[in-house]
Amino acid sequence: MNIIIIGAGIAGLATALALQNKGVNVKVYDKNEGLETRGAALTLWSNGTHALRKLHVLEEVLEHSTILSMGNLYSSKGKRLESLPIQYSTPTVCIPRYVLLRILANRLEQGTIAWNKKIRYFAEKEVHFDDGRSVEADLVIAADGIHSVVRSQFINDSLRYSGYTSWRGISNTTLSSVYENAMTQYWGEGGRFGFIPLKGGKTYWFATANSIEGASKKEEVTKIISSLPNQASAIFEGQDHSEIIHLDIYDHRPVDKWSWGHTLLLGDSAHAMTASLGLGACTALEDAVCFSTCYTSSRSIKQIFGEFEAKRVPRVNGIVRLSKRIGMIGQLQNPLLVRLRNHVYPLVPRIWKKRIWDKLYGYTDI
Repeated sequence: MNIIIIGAGIAGLATALALQNKGVNVKVYDKNEGLETRGAALTLWSNGTHALRKLHVLEEVLEHSTILSMGNLYSSKGKRLESLPIQYSTPTVCIPRYVLLRILANRLEQGTIAWNKKIRYFAEKEVHFDDGRSVEADLVIAADGIHSVVRSQFINDSLRYSGYTSWRGISNTTLSSVYENAMTQYWGEGGRFGFIPLKGGKTYWFATANSIEGASKKEEVTKIISSLPNQASAIFEGQDHSEIIHLDIYDHRPVDKWSWGHTLLLGDSAHAMTASLGLGACTALEDAVCFSTCYTSSRSIKQIFGEFEAKRVPRVNGIVRLSKRIGMIGQLQNPLLVRLRNHVYPLVPRIWKKRIWDKLYGYTDI
């Protein structure tokens, strides 16, 4: 069967690798000139590293990652709201996104990826590119991200703006031992700030702020930093401002169908979510492993897609909805509601929180 994948992001590369590991021929087409060489980092929870273990790349990923054992949440004034240990079957780690992409791409067979192939339109089983060329396939996997061209041909919807914008970067700041092996977040009034240690004495950080869509600027992050504890300012001092990534935050409305005929949406093209739970990359890796299993265990494309959607849609759509709600809670701006949130959150029984974490981050059913 001739399989092509549109998009050489995490979802596309991982799916290609999962299929190649099972002896399946696949070709990946991407609109960019090559792999990203810089950018921000990402958290890979145990569900994500479990998928990487199945892809046989976990050991290499761990060489470039920090292992995390604790999640800490504070108010913007430094009051501890929660600390939960992170203990699952595989490690939870933080790694630069471009490093993960490089690891996945380097494991693919030479010639698997075709660059500078931007989709113009998609018809039946034929993909047409801007350069005037086209390719035919028996099965097309659309992993072309949150702005998926393929999705737009099957689903008449638009991105949902979350109500807040974001900044992120990798700082040349070494955290003190207090923050070693921990992910840390501060929740304030209408904004959040978080940071995680990286290999080589660097620190990944992110900040969010309520904003009108398209109205915020990169430079406005300094206002948020100045309102937070001194640790935030120390991290920001080590940041090259030219490399700060500024993005408004969007997601997709959850849909129950990800496939049409010979085409399947996967990763962000199927279920773009806000970053509030840190599960975007992890669910993409889950998708990749799950799809390869469905492909090798089913006889027809209809069966493959049906089995995949039955396993993935309920879980991932639930994550999309929960991530949106958590973002709304974290972005509360009314001072009274913020005080109420900061008072109530520590009172929620830890066993309830852990039960939710286990379902989200300890998931292995792929």
